[in-house]
Amino acid sequence: MIFALLAAMMLAIAPQTAPPEAAAATAVIRGSVVAADTRMPIRGVRVVLSRVPMVDAGGLPVLGVNGIREAITGRNGAFEFGRLQAGRYEIQPMPLDESAPFIAPSAGRIVELAPGQVVERVEVPLTRGGVIAGRVTDADGTPLTRVSVCALAIASSSAGRVRQYPAASPTDDLGQFRIFGLPDGQFLVSAEAGMSNYAAPGSSVPAETLVPTFYPSTTSEEDSRAVRVRSGAETPPVEIRMVQGRRARITGVVVDAQGSPVVRVVGFVTRAANRMRGGAGSPFTTDQFGRFDVRDLAPGNYLLSASKSPDSHAPAPARPMELANVTLTITGSDIENLIVRTAPGTSLRGQLEFDRPPAESASLRVSVTIGNPDGTCVERSSVTTFADDNHAFEVGDLFCPYLVRATVPGFVLKSVVLNGTDITDTPHRFANGDRVTVLLTSHTSTVDGTVVDDGDAAVSDCEVLVFSDDPARWIGSATTLNRTACDGKGRFRLTQMLPGRYLVVAAPRGRLPAVGLSGTLLEELSRRATAFAVGEDETRTVELRVIDP
Repeated sequence: MIFALLAAMMLAIAPQTAPPEAAAATAVIRGSVVAADTRMPIRGVRVVLSRVPMVDAGGLPVLGVNGIREAITGRNGAFEFGRLQAGRYEIQPMPLDESAPFIAPSAGRIVELAPGQVVERVEVPLTRGGVIAGRVTDADGTPLTRVSVCALAIASSSAGRVRQYPAASPTDDLGQFRIFGLPDGQFLVSAEAGMSNYAAPGSSVPAETLVPTFYPSTTSEEDSRAVRVRSGAETPPVEIRMVQGRRARITGVVVDAQGSPVVRVVGFVTRAANRMRGGAGSPFTTDQFGRFDVRDLAPGNYLLSASKSPDSHAPAPARPMELANVTLTITGSDIENLIVRTAPGTSLRGQLEFDRPPAESASLRVSVTIGNPDGTCVERSSVTTFADDNHAFEVGDLFCPYLVRATVPGFVLKSVVLNGTDITDTPHRFANGDRVTVLLTSHTSTVDGTVVDDGDAAVSDCEVLVFSDDPARWIGSATTLNRTACDGKGRFRLTQMLPGRYLVVAAPRGRLPAVGLSGTLLEELSRRATAFAVGEDETRTVELRVIDP
């Protein structure tokens, strides 16, 4: 009798405890990925559907069927997502190998769903990437075969020029190359002979050989000429005449912070362009006296890196990791008796401050990320920690210039202050004893509006870029830079923005580079942008006319 009563009670309460979200997950999105210029379907595209925003009302990540979903388009370019809750979703296409000529947009297509709604025929266009094509020859004009040609997008940061988005192509039997699928932006183009043109370290080599050369014909990145790429278009022919040069040798010794030799460790000497392409560079191993010998290095800029692992037998505080990053310029002359000294990283302490108390259960996540990803620093590109109950935090083993970021549900980063100076968007090489104050605010702003064309018709296939009106913050890592996509009716909405004065532009999808947002490009866009100001807890509506940058 008791068991029967318990069973009846469980059956009675079961419908009341079923999550309402599961019962409401009946909406569907069906669509296809098409080429923006021809409207032809594209197969082999990874389509990512994500909830906007990606956190629930309590500030927790939205996971499972309510968070990120994926699909791959078939021959007809079609995709489908079912069992969706009502809400706002972003559809982000990401080309795979089959769709490599196309580029992923910086912002996806926005779709809003009502409970149980079935949305059909959602077109997600992809823009055909730009192409850099040309030829590589020697100084006499003879075509060079199997030379690797690399294109590196140039972006700006407060640390200077940053190279991103590497892409490469070999030359054919006519010395010709073609690099496709590139976003809008400025690119450095370099040519480098294949490994068959390199001698093994220690062996005899010709007095002069072909050395890595930047367009049009220089071994110096500073003297190179950038190539402007536009999506869907091919550049005028890029002719690179490779330079002959003498390969150099570096000898030296690696010592630790106490001056003791660092023995039997592996280090690397890496050309800057190779590091941007993910190349490991020329390895070396120190001997029993800490000595090393690296040969056959072509003229150019290099990074020599070596590290000393912690002593596993020593107590934790006494066994820090040590690292050396040494930038070198090879001009053809040997570098002898170089002393490379490793040093331990630094520690940074900080305090989070809020304009209202965060929830007791809130996750107080703090991260430091490398601020100049240009190959001049190679360790600890990102370090994450969590603040304690007193909102204090500490991170160690820092070797590079970093940006400090904090993520707390319900708040946005307002400023990072060190010794009275705002370093929010300025990469900083921290010293031991440095202490930062990280201010987070719950008072944010919203900007929305509609984008129209010259005929005052709504533009559905567009994206919106918002950036500060202060030229000092015209860098890709700025907290004041935001972007989003228009929905099917040309509407856009940006939330959790800091109050301030901004500029905003709208462009066809794919016309604003996903990478390479240089200060020069933002300066050009500023001349055609719409200015507005927004205050705390304010919503500002801005009507925009689409431009072609």
